[in-house]
Amino acid sequence: MTGHFDYDTPVAGLRVLDPWHVRVHLKTTDYDFGHAMAQPVMGIVAREVIEAYAGDTASHPVGTGPYRLGQWLRSARIELIRNPNYRSEIWHFSPGKDQVNQRLVAQMEGKTLPQIDRIDIQIIEEAQSAWLSFGKGELDILGIPAQFSPLALSGDQLRPEWVRRGIHLDRIVEPAIAYYFINQQDPLLGGMAPAKIALRRAIFLAMNDGEMMRVIDKGQAIRMTYPIPPGVAGADAQYQSLLNYDPELANQLLDAYGYRRGRDGYRLQPDGKPLEVQYTTGLSSQDRELDEVMKKSLDRIGLRFSSNKLKFPDIIRAERQCQVQFRLSAWIADYPDGDNFMQLWYGPHTHENNASCYQDPEWDRLYEQTLTLPDSPRRDALYHRLARRLELYGVTKVSTAALRNVLSQPWVLGYRTHPILPSVWNYLDVEERNDRTP
Repeated sequence: MTGHFDYDTPVAGLRVLDPWHVRVHLKTTDYDFGHAMAQPVMGIVAREVIEAYAGDTASHPVGTGPYRLGQWLRSARIELIRNPNYRSEIWHFSPGKDQVNQRLVAQMEGKTLPQIDRIDIQIIEEAQSAWLSFGKGELDILGIPAQFSPLALSGDQLRPEWVRRGIHLDRIVEPAIAYYFINQQDPLLGGMAPAKIALRRAIFLAMNDGEMMRVIDKGQAIRMTYPIPPGVAGADAQYQSLLNYDPELANQLLDAYGYRRGRDGYRLQPDGKPLEVQYTTGLSSQDRELDEVMKKSLDRIGLRFSSNKLKFPDIIRAERQCQVQFRLSAWIADYPDGDNFMQLWYGPHTHENNASCYQDPEWDRLYEQTLTLPDSPRRDALYHRLARRLELYGVTKVSTAALRNVLSQPWVLGYRTHPILPSVWNYLDVEERNDRTP
């Protein structure tokens, strides 16, 4: 194994027709192929670029988009410069009856894109710093950090002091889920023995999502029970979960399967050995709040809590190695189809996106059937069976979907947050001002 990829080797099903066209031949029908091809990772890069930047192509993006990379200071700043060779594109959309869309059309209709010469993306890890910078007019657009939502919002409306400054609020339900998962290969919590399944279900029954939304999300989330969020094909807002918050039922379940309490009030394994649930979390102040909520939830059912604190990249690495016992994770849609979420529990995706390391031949068989179907009632019925099986075996519990609240300064024109499209810079404009400080 040399690690070298020979670009002259033919790839079955993939053929370059000419400098502008590529033909892909699929062996089977793939209803999400169009979505897959729209992903940034599917961008075709010229061979001379790969050869020129061999070994570090990711740091030298070359393409045909509206902007080129001017400067990249890792973990600090990304500067984008308008591409003078970008194809001609005119801002033209129909607003319908939506008042926000009507305002955007009035601002942008007929403009050649992109309008902005330079985009300065600042990566600010500390939420307070980002919040203060926006308040001073140093940032044009800011996704409101959850902990600062009470300072910006009154209920679901922008506070009057921000309205008076001409600040705009854009608010949507994220096409995303927050979900608890338990490692199915963990020596303590994993496995298909009835007592282990009961333990996992009891843990999920103890999770107080209402308290989580109040303390962690500051009310900026909605309760979710289904693995597919609103606005995504296959979603079902009427789904009734078996794992709603019920610490009394959780305690009964643990009692029934022999998890008796020791002298200190904490439960032991059925064989009398110590029992401790290790929750993996990050290093931020919000993670510390999450630890407190998690400990309180497990205390209610007599399970000892411990926190395994890691940096985020280390958490992802541990997940892929099936070394995370229990965690509250999240997934946001890459494309608006239920498959993008259900694949999180597909057995062959273990060591990739299947953080629960769940391997169940029957679940995989049903999931593979969904891949042969378009968005349809038949596929929805299979998704229901898959979701219920995840609950029955104590694999996962869906918790919430976050509300995305984005503020934009009065001089920003054309902004509206998009549930899927991550970068909207080429659809925006800014008014010229000598002093943008409020």
